[in-house]
This record gives sequence, C-alpha cells and structure tokens, in this order.
Amino acid sequence: MNIFAFLNSYSQGLSGGDACFLNNFKNQNNKEKLCIVTSSLGMSLCKNAGLIATYFITSREKKFSRIISTYVVRTIRALFLKVPPEKSVIYSSSDFIPDVLPAFFIKKYNSKHIWVQKIFHLIPKERLIPHIFQLLSFQLIKSSNIIIVDNSKLKEDLQNLFTK
Repeated sequence: MNIFAFLNSYSQGLSGGDACFLNNFKNQNNKEKLCIVTSSLGMSLCKNAGLIATYFITSREKKFSRIISTYVVRTIRALFLKVPPEKSVIYSSSDFIPDVLPAFFIKKYNSKHIWVQKIFHLIPKERLIPHIFQLLSFQLIKSSNIIIVDNSKLKEDLQNLFTK
C-alpha cells in the first residue's frame, strides 16, 4: 500500500506536530511506499531524522517567510500530485490548508483512499484569521476517514464543533 504523507505546512524548527510526524513514519517498514509532500526544509528535517521516502517538493525556500504566499504556492503544487488509483493512505500532519486541501481532493476523487487527519488544537477566536482558516479546514476534514487527536478534551471539543 502507498502512503502519501503531507508535511506541507512545515516552517522551521521542530514543533510537536513535526515530532509526531517523524515518530509516526521513522519505523515505517519497506512494505509500504512512503511519499512525503513537503518543502525542501521539510525534506531536510525528514532526512536528518532518517526517514526513507520519495519526496514531492512544493517549495524550495532557504528560510521560511511570507507565510500566505508560501502556503498558497505549496498548496497549489500539492494539488498536482499524481496519486495512483489503487487504495492508499493519505496522512495530513496538520489542519493547515497546505496539508488538508490536497488530501481532501485526493479523497474526493477516489473514495478508495483512506484519509487520516491529525489535529492538535483549536485556534482561539481572538486569533481571527488563523481561526477562520482552521474552521475552513475543519469543513474539509469532515470528509476524512480517521481523525487523530492528542487528548480527550480536544476530541470532545471537536465532536461538539463538528455536530453543529
């Protein structure tokens, strides 16, 4: 089975989400073909952690900046990823648009694929623009097959939000 893993929102450093991503895939066996959709910065992170994969690079900046334009470019490039028609796992490492939108379209156009979505937190309403984008992502994430959360409080909050 193929695995297409989106680490397409990676910026710099090592966040909890990035560490979780690396832990999920560092022991991946060779029976599955792993393709990681990320930036050249993300590819360096993965290779330094010893991840063996095929990489689909969506941007090649040396330093992460210009968040909106960078995310737009990464999202558009990821939308052109060719996913084979046979059943695959699509893994989104965050609820940011560059990880969610391509996964949503892959799943929409081939229901055989299994979309696994990771969510870490709810963005507070006080951070208006990121909050709105997260709510947009959540509308797409409702189409995923599996949602992974870190704690029961987040699970409860998402269940309440998704049933509204």
